[in-house]
Amino acid sequence: MEKIIFFLNGYEITAGYLWLIIISILLILVIPLAAYLLSRAKCPKCGSVQISLRFGLSNVCNNCGW
Repeated sequence: MEKIIFFLNGYEITAGYLWLIIISILLILVIPLAAYLLSRAKCPKCGSVQISLRFGLSNVCNNCGW
């Protein structure tokens, strides 16, 4: 694996580790954003924004229980 000329505190980072770092940073940014967007979802029955995640990925409305 060829080395990328990129030094962080004197350590050489290979291409494989660079992809691992990029994917890790993206996951750290994407997971909280997805959780925020899911928490702001509107209920299709009553239109309330009070949706909570229960039992994994199932959404339950706190207002009407649908």
